Amino acid sequence: MEKRFSSEEACIEYLAALRWPSGWSCPRCAATEGWTVRRNRWLCGHCRYEMSVTAGTVFQDSHLPLTIWFRAIWQVTSQKNGISAIGLQRVLGLGSYQTAWMMMHKLRRAMIRPGRDRLSGIVEVDETYWGAEEPGLIGRLTENKVLVAIAVEEDGRRIGRIRLKTIPDVKRATLHGFSVAATRLFFERGFDHVTVDEIATAADVGRMTVFNHFPHKEDMFFDRDEEVRKVLREALLQRDPSVAPIETLRQLAHRLVADKSPFVEFSARSQGFIETIEGSETLKARARAIRDEIAQVVAVALSESIGREPTDPVAHLAAGLLLATWTVALIQAHRTFRQRRDTEEANAAFLAIVDKGTIGVNSPPPNRRWLQVTA
Repeated sequence: MEKRFSSEEACIEYLAALRWPSGWSCPRCAATEGWTVRRNRWLCGHCRYEMSVTAGTVFQDSHLPLTIWFRAIWQVTSQKNGISAIGLQRVLGLGSYQTAWMMMHKLRRAMIRPGRDRLSGIVEVDETYWGAEEPGLIGRLTENKVLVAIAVEEDGRRIGRIRLKTIPDVKRATLHGFSVAATRLFFERGFDHVTVDEIATAADVGRMTVFNHFPHKEDMFFDRDEEVRKVLREALLQRDPSVAPIETLRQLAHRLVADKSPFVEFSARSQGFIETIEGSETLKARARAIRDEIAQVVAVALSESIGREPTDPVAHLAAGLLLATWTVALIQAHRTFRQRRDTEEANAAFLAIVDKGTIGVNSPPPNRRWLQVTA
């Protein structure tokens, strides 16, 4: 590189060949007749317009020799781990840090092509944290690191084009766009008639990005599943010791209704949710599986709340009865809303069944402490 671009004339000749591969043409009148009048300037033989080979480039209005610029380009593009402005200043022998920073800024902006095409074909997506090691934090825990999403296009056996973007997190706030786009399509056309490719297009992301965060299509529909488990578990483990575990869950139901939680929403929107489930065998099967999984979570939490083994059979029986109660209550509440179009009546129907079911669960064999106050 040093040999090829060792003089200002060699750099100018190279730039001219890049700008006008088919020969010089005037940017004003498009005439092809012209000649050089000074070191790097051309004069149009038709309209007499004079221009520089560096006009409209990062080199315009710079007093630095092109040889310095070309060396800077080499340093910026060839270093595996990149180069800082201070490093560039040192390598090029520049007298000012501001000059090195200005060059870095211009070159980095020039490396982004405006209006570039979207990645196509097979694209792999992942995320990583960028930043120094943080003492006392392990894994994905971080306070100061930046989360960067990376998309890489496959090009045969090589890596193709790459896109990088900082994202706030990979939690609900970031994934919400996926589920919103998916839910809208599910409501409009039915779950079984929507493809993941269509969801990705609606959310303006790649297909693999969707799969990275939602392994199954139904996970986008039941996207609050994990939140429900967390709420139930925390209610039991953080309960008031003067309140029995079963009573804690009954009170939780009343609190969710009072707080207008989306978990127990009975409205026109929730009717679309229920109708979508009813129209898909896949969603109905997933709903049953989620109910069984939540029953397992509740059984373990019940056992832990009174110091029993997680496999305690009566705890699992109580959890199964509780989940059956809540399931019947939810179904009846949605049915009430569908018939009456009254949210208050639906709420009352839901809580009435939860209250009755709690009384029933409170009547198993004696000496079961999750039914009793343990204060």
